[in-house]
Amino acid sequence: MGKTITCEWILCSERLPTVEEIRENNTFICTNGMGTFVRSYSFRWAGFTMVLNGKESKDRSVTAWMPLPKPYKEV
Repeated sequence: MGKTITCEWILCSERLPTVEEIRENNTFICTNGMGTFVRSYSFRWAGFTMVLNGKESKDRSVTAWMPLPKPYKEV
C-alpha cells in the first residue's frame, strides 16, 4: 500500500511561510474557517494575496495555511 500523506493547518497567528517555503513553491492552501482556497504569499503586502479584477490585494481573511503537497511521482 502507498504512503499516507498528512497535512496539518498552520495558524497565521503561530507563523507565516518561511523564505525557503516561498522559494520552493509560492502557492499555499489557505482557509478562513468557512472555505478553502489557493493563495500566494507576498512580502510586499506582508501577507497572503489574491487577484481581483486584475489587481493584487492582501487577503486579510486567511486564518490558517499549509504548503501544497509534493507532485505525484510513480514509483
